Amino acid sequence: MERFDVVVLGTGAAGLTAAIAAHESGASVAVFEKADLVGGTTAWSGGQVWIPNNPHMAEVGVADSRDNAFGATFHVEDVSRFEYANLPCWLVFDQTYVDTYGFRVTAGGVGGEPPSWVPRGENAAELADVLGIDADALEATIERWNELCLAGHDPDFGRGNSAFDCWWGDPHRKGRRDATLGPLTRGPFYAYQIHSGTLGTKGGPRVDPSARVLDLSGSPIPGLYAAGNVMGSPFGMTYGGPGGTLGPAMVFGYLAGQHAAGR
Repeated sequence: MERFDVVVLGTGAAGLTAAIAAHESGASVAVFEKADLVGGTTAWSGGQVWIPNNPHMAEVGVADSRDNAFGATFHVEDVSRFEYANLPCWLVFDQTYVDTYGFRVTAGGVGGEPPSWVPRGENAAELADVLGIDADALEATIERWNELCLAGHDPDFGRGNSAFDCWWGDPHRKGRRDATLGPLTRGPFYAYQIHSGTLGTKGGPRVDPSARVLDLSGSPIPGLYAAGNVMGSPFGMTYGGPGGTLGPAMVFGYLAGQHAAGR
């Protein structure tokens, strides 16, 4: 039976980086991949990264918070019913939005008219009836929202306060708070339901700075390393954006390969 100093399972960015680092450090390396193709989940990226509530934002006067980063509103649990208290919720938009941007559920391309399955009503009360929610509450919510848009500031939820909001809002108003503050004034009004979901596959065991897997007591398990999507994310519950897992995958893959080769 052939023996190797380092065995790498998976050929994504982390695995291949670990294999190269270990080989360059003088170790004999074996790489195993169960899929038909090499590459794992590594893919081309748009290259945007969001690191919420970082110190450089505060230095230039940009406000952000841990709660904003985690979407805390959607994570509030009703422990008596084992349900999320604020889910499901509805994303509401009006005809002005449709005329300006078109309807689309993914980024890129040109939007069109909302398809027939999207709930709608000529006014807020009619939309509320279609959705089966309280009409007075929806009307009051829209009225409050429009007031905040007119004032150019959202003290209720801080929308438009972060650089991330301002960058991903109206492309013609990039970098401005009003890029995310559009009033709802002209019917028909539309809505579709929003649920919490997972954005990626990054999750797994905790590791130390050398990418060694930690046991339940926090001690490294000799000879066992994790990097990429099989390790616990260094960003916790947040996701920086397209490609946001590639950097940590290559960094921890490199650290794992070097450390394993030096054992």
